[in-house]
Amino acid sequence: MKVVVCFSLVEDIDNLSKREWALIQEQSSDQSMIRKKVGLSEESALEQVLRIPQMLPNHEEIALEAVSFYYQESTEQVNLSTKLTALGYHVTNFYGAEFIRYQAQKKGDILRTYLDQSKQTDLFVFAHENEVLGFDELPYYLAEKLEVPLISNVAKIEEITTKKLLLSVNQPNGTALVEVDLPAIITIGLSTITHLRMPTLKDRIQTKNNPINKIQIQQNYPEIEQPNYSKSLPEQWKPIELKPRIGKITTLADEESIEEVYQLLMEGSKDK
Repeated sequence: MKVVVCFSLVEDIDNLSKREWALIQEQSSDQSMIRKKVGLSEESALEQVLRIPQMLPNHEEIALEAVSFYYQESTEQVNLSTKLTALGYHVTNFYGAEFIRYQAQKKGDILRTYLDQSKQTDLFVFAHENEVLGFDELPYYLAEKLEVPLISNVAKIEEITTKKLLLSVNQPNGTALVEVDLPAIITIGLSTITHLRMPTLKDRIQTKNNPINKIQIQQNYPEIEQPNYSKSLPEQWKPIELKPRIGKITTLADEESIEEVYQLLMEGSKDK
């Protein structure tokens, strides 16, 4: 059995000052320097999947894989990947993904191509909603292409076998139990399970040699083209080509003539 969890890191906007908020709204700050954190739904999804092996009858063999797309490596990304590896996940990071950040179809095609190389995935787990980027279309695109059922806004994975899955699903007035056949895709929403456990020393010793798989998108998936955004922009939004200003050179400045050039410039400014 194989379970794949897709996770991402988001900007830790809770710790921003009023001044930093203002700079971001003016787009005059380097947002790549904002500290990152794993979102609540992603953290819940990663923890709930770690509980699946104990639910399986007869302790059947299970492979857990955590997959992320990122465009700039950060200390938080490295630390989280190392932590997930210690907890028993096989971690795969697709990097150089800025140009497909908001393109669910391209991420879905990369994910399908990559997973086709290994055994069939029985369960995909996503966060229902990202705290910063909002609603993600990726699980819905995958469900359509793989022709598998999708259950969204799951509160808890209650039971699982090699063929079926029992879920508590959030409803307007509480939760409902839903049974679904595998393979399937689920998205984790509001849940009482909110924190990813810490690896023990034993976990770290057992997994210290497990590698983190890094895949460069442009090199491994050259068919995924970078979009030309200017083609789809309205005419008034397209970048303007600035022509150089035409001027007249009166004299060249060197060590001997610099004083003369300065006087000419001063005289020209007085005339204006």
